[in-house]
Amino acid sequence: MESTTVTLSVDIGEQSTVAVAAVGHRRIPVLFGATTSTPSTVTVPPGGDDAEPMVVTDVRSALAADGVGVQAVAVLLRRVVDAATSAAGPVTDLVLTAPPAWGPRRHALLRQAAASAGLPAPAVVAAPVAAAAHAHTVDPVPEGGCALVCDTGAAGTDVSVVQHIGGGWQLLSTIGVPQVGTQALERALIGHLPVPVPDDGGSGSGVPQAVRAALVQLADTGRAAVVLPDPHPPALLTRSHLEQPAARMRQQILAAADQAVAAADIDPELLAALVVLGDAAAQVGAGDALRDRFALTPAPLQAEALARAHGALDSHQPRPVAPAEPVTGARVRVRHLAAVILPSMAAGVLAIQAITDTQRLLPHNLTYTTDDYAKITAYFNMPQYAVAAMFTTYAAIAGGRFAAAALLRYDHTDNRTGHHAARAGRLLAFTAAIGLAIAGLFGLLADAIFGGSPELAPDFLTPTLTAAAPAAAVAIAVGLTAPLIPALRDKPWADPLHHPVTAMLLAAAGIAGMQAAWNGLPFDAPISYDLVVIIGGRGGAALLGIAVALTLTRRRAAATALAAVLSLGFAIVHVPSNDSVLITIYLIAAAAWWIRQAIAVALLTAPGNLLKRLLGS
Repeated sequence: MESTTVTLSVDIGEQSTVAVAAVGHRRIPVLFGATTSTPSTVTVPPGGDDAEPMVVTDVRSALAADGVGVQAVAVLLRRVVDAATSAAGPVTDLVLTAPPAWGPRRHALLRQAAASAGLPAPAVVAAPVAAAAHAHTVDPVPEGGCALVCDTGAAGTDVSVVQHIGGGWQLLSTIGVPQVGTQALERALIGHLPVPVPDDGGSGSGVPQAVRAALVQLADTGRAAVVLPDPHPPALLTRSHLEQPAARMRQQILAAADQAVAAADIDPELLAALVVLGDAAAQVGAGDALRDRFALTPAPLQAEALARAHGALDSHQPRPVAPAEPVTGARVRVRHLAAVILPSMAAGVLAIQAITDTQRLLPHNLTYTTDDYAKITAYFNMPQYAVAAMFTTYAAIAGGRFAAAALLRYDHTDNRTGHHAARAGRLLAFTAAIGLAIAGLFGLLADAIFGGSPELAPDFLTPTLTAAAPAAAVAIAVGLTAPLIPALRDKPWADPLHHPVTAMLLAAAGIAGMQAAWNGLPFDAPISYDLVVIIGGRGGAALLGIAVALTLTRRRAAATALAAVLSLGFAIVHVPSNDSVLITIYLIAAAAWWIRQAIAVALLTAPGNLLKRLLGS
C-alpha cells in the first residue's frame, strides 16, 4: 500500500514561486492553473478596521520587515498548499528553500510564517544545496567532491561551493554578485531605446512589460521589436545590444567563482560538478565561461525552474542515485603537465642566463687567481641560480604528486582504499629525492664550469641544495608518513603539495628581467638599453613582488593587497646590490609555503578541518 505521506517542497523566488509534492516515490509538480509557477506577489489582509490591504511584490525581501514579511510568506504558502492539496492530498511535511545568505533569524521567520499558515514546521534548505542535490541525481557528485553552483536571479547572482560529504551536503561558501541578473539586462535594453516606454506591466519594477518580453524573445530568436509611443516606429533590438553588459556580467561571475573557491578553502581539483541556473546565466553565457575556467560541463537539468524544489526534496529524503567515483586525487588536466613542464623550462632559462652572463662578462684571459674568483662571485647571480635549481625540484615533485594522486584515485575506483597508499607515498618521496639530486647537479655543473681551487672558488652546491631542501623534505616526509596514518587513508593528502605555477612563472620572468637590466641582453636587439633597465629592472622587480605575494597567501583579497604593496616596494628598491636580497625573499617565501602545506596535510587528520580553518591555511 502506497504511503499517504505528502512532502511539499516550495521554492520561493524573487518573482515567482514553484513547488513539487512527493507522494511516496512519486514527484508531482504543483500546477497553478495551467502553469507550474505562481507570482511571488501577494496581498496581505488589513491589520485593522481602518487599514488597507497591502500588496507585497517580493515576499523574500519583505521578510526582513518581520511582521509584514511573515504575513506575506504565510499568504503565499497557503496559496501553494491549497494547489498542492488538490493534486496530491493533505500536506504532512514541508520543505522550504532559502537564499544562501539567510541565517537563523530569517529561517526562524520562515518557520513562523509556516505556523501562521497552519502548516507543519518546515525543513529549510539553502538554495545552492538544493541545486547541488538535484544535480547529483542527474550527474552524481563523488563523496568528498564539491559542486560549484551559479544561480542567477532577477536582481543578482549567487555563486556557491557545496560539498557532498557524509551522504549529505554542506554549504562551504557563497559570493553574492549584485546587479548581475535579468533586471540588469532589462535596464541595458532600455538604454538602447530612443524614447522612454511606459511601464504597463503593473509589476512595480519600473521595467516596461514590452522590454521584459523583448528580453525573453532575444533569448529565443536573437531579435525583438519593442513598440514605442506614437509617433515613433518600433525599435528593433538584437543580441548585439547585450554584448557589453553580458561580457561584464561574465567577468563578474568568473571573479565570484574564483572567490567562492578560495573562500571554501578547497583545492579546485575537488570541484566535480558545475550547476548553472537562471535565465540570465544562459543569456550572458555564464555556463560556457565557467566550463572553460574550471574544465567542468554544466549538469544537464530537466525542468530547470523546478530544480531547487526537487533538490530540496532530494536533500530531505534522498533518492537512490548511481554510485560515483570518489574524488580524492587529481584528474588528468593540462595544469598537471604544466606543473612539470613550465617550472623545468623556467629553471633552464634562469640557469642558462646566469651561466652565459657570467661567461660573457668575465675576461677571456682568466687565470683563476684570487681576483678572478672575486670576479666570478661578483658576476654570478647565486640566488638566481638557486631558484633555477629549486624549480627543477618542484617539477619533479609535481610529477610524483600527480602519479601518487592517480594511484590513490585508482584505489577508490576499485573500492580498495589505501591499497596503493604506501606505493604512492614512496613514489612521491622518490621523485622528491630525485628533484633534490638534480638541484645538487646544478651546483656541481656550475662548479665544473667556474670552479677550480676549492679554497677560492665560490660554493655553488650549498645554495642550490638549500633552496631545494624545504620542498624535498616536506614531500619526502608526507610521502613516507601519510600512508601510515589511518586518518589520512581516505583523504587527498597529496593535493596540498600543488605549488602555484603562476607564482613560479612570475618569479622567473621577474628575475630574468632584473638580470638583463644590469648585465644586458645576450644578443643584439633593436631595444634601447634604458628601456631594458626600466621594463626588465623595475618591471621585473614588480613581478617578483607579485610572485612573493601569490606564494604567501591564496586569499584573493589578501593576495591582491599584498601584491600591490610588494610589487611597488620591490620596484622602488631595485638596484644591483638589492636584487640578490629580493630574490632571497622569494626563496624564503617559497620555503614558508612548503612548511604551511606540511601543516595543512597534518590538519587533514583533524575532524572537519576545524584547525585548518582557524589557521586560515
